[in-house]
Amino acid sequence: MADFPALPLWTDAYLSDCGHLTFTEHGVYMRLLMLIWRTPGCRIPNDQQWICRRLRCSDDEFQSLVQPIIEEFCLATGNYISQKRLTKQMKWLEEKSEQQRARAKSRWDKRKKVCPEDAGQHRSGNASKSKSKSKSKSLEEDIDYEALEGRISVQ
Repeated sequence: MADFPALPLWTDAYLSDCGHLTFTEHGVYMRLLMLIWRTPGCRIPNDQQWICRRLRCSDDEFQSLVQPIIEEFCLATGNYISQKRLTKQMKWLEEKSEQQRARAKSRWDKRKKVCPEDAGQHRSGNASKSKSKSKSKSLEEDIDYEALEGRISVQ
């Protein structure tokens, strides 16, 4: 599964950039965009056989349909092929995801902090049963029952 399974598609930009494509070329370009999006690093190997295998096309179809789309819309930098808009979108999503992860961690860390009003047994963590019993006894001894009786009205 891709890091971000949903491919953001800005239809206005896509249609203005690709309005001249044929029906078949639109399909090839969309398949190519999805392949690039789902591949780690948001780039695919610049290898005709690798691309043909994933797009399920023949060498002739690659030469007549896929190669012109790659040349028009993609960046081929030696060993890899990428698409400028997809790369930009992927970086933005990775940054946004990291910000959200940090915000969630901050929220959880705040909840984990011990409140000074918490009972003493919570501060010590996971104590053994024998220790917690002895703490309970000492807490019971510290309770001022006479002060409590004045606060609680029995009807």
